[in-house]
Amino acid sequence: MSQKYLGFPLSEGLDSRVQDILEDLKNNTNRRQFALKLFQVVSDLSDEGLDYFFIQSLKRAGLGRIKMIAVENAIKIGKKAILTVGKGIIKAMTDEQLLIIGNVLEDALTIRPEDA
Repeated sequence: MSQKYLGFPLSEGLDSRVQDILEDLKNNTNRRQFALKLFQVVSDLSDEGLDYFFIQSLKRAGLGRIKMIAVENAIKIGKKAILTVGKGIIKAMTDEQLLIIGNVLEDALTIRPEDA
């Protein structure tokens, strides 16, 4: 069974930062020094994906301003909790675990020949 992938356009700056962290993780044995940088990139990717798939679709669907404010506030509250927990978890990961996260990101961002 083939896997399906969702994709969304990345800003040039975020794409560059993702590529930089992937190189850092591949080319260094002390990957823990890049844990917070990796965490920030994952967080930023989540923000762009959430905006692309959810926020923009609600706007296109004509969701009213008050409801949009409610959605955006709920996202901020949830994200604050996730960031607090996630930052602690990623800082405690081993070099191997951090590399695995990098590999997952790279796989998600790689265009496969059958997709081109």
